[in-house]
Amino acid sequence: MTPKTGPISCTYTKDTQDVPKKFVGFPPKKPGDSLKIKTMTVVTNRGDIVIQVDPKFTPCTVNSMAFLAKKNFYDDTKCHRLVVPENSGLFLLQCGDALAKADGKNPTDGQGTAGYVYGDEAAGAMPYTRGVVFLTQPTDAQGQNSSQFAISMSDENTQLDPAYSILGTVTSGLEIIDQASKEGFIVNPDDITGDGGSTAPKNPFIIKDVKMSTK
Repeated sequence: MTPKTGPISCTYTKDTQDVPKKFVGFPPKKPGDSLKIKTMTVVTNRGDIVIQVDPKFTPCTVNSMAFLAKKNFYDDTKCHRLVVPENSGLFLLQCGDALAKADGKNPTDGQGTAGYVYGDEAAGAMPYTRGVVFLTQPTDAQGQNSSQFAISMSDENTQLDPAYSILGTVTSGLEIIDQASKEGFIVNPDDITGDGGSTAPKNPFIIKDVKMSTK
């Protein structure tokens, strides 16, 4: 990946899609102290997932995550999509829809955003191997990043189209997702798109807090 140089200004615009939104404001245009962040810790009901991030390559992405974390956007939200080889040939956990119920009944699971969108950064800059964390957006969309992200759990995910912005790489905590996958998933028959909240973890996977650190 190539680091961004010179003054950095991020553009976050209102999400005009007809989808559920939890709007807590817009992140600052200038990343500021977000450029010093090194790790993002996702505190869950099952344990911590520590992600190494590098704002030199994805300053606006890290800036957005830091803003949402500060606003407690992710607190007490459920990861709505567990994809395993048995249901799609991929293996990942998707989170960040703050309004998802992950109950196998809510038809809008997987559609929620933070009420704003922003452009791609380092999209496809590295293969989506096990441990790589990337932003998710609607199928065939570009520049529609918001609050949702996915954690790759298999090297087989390199088959994904290299169109998703890279957030970072997990340094610890993948085993708790492995365990969740063994417990099964819930199929949502009302998810007509097939790529939203159709396969929530059978046992809830809940984000309690997200912490950004310069260490």
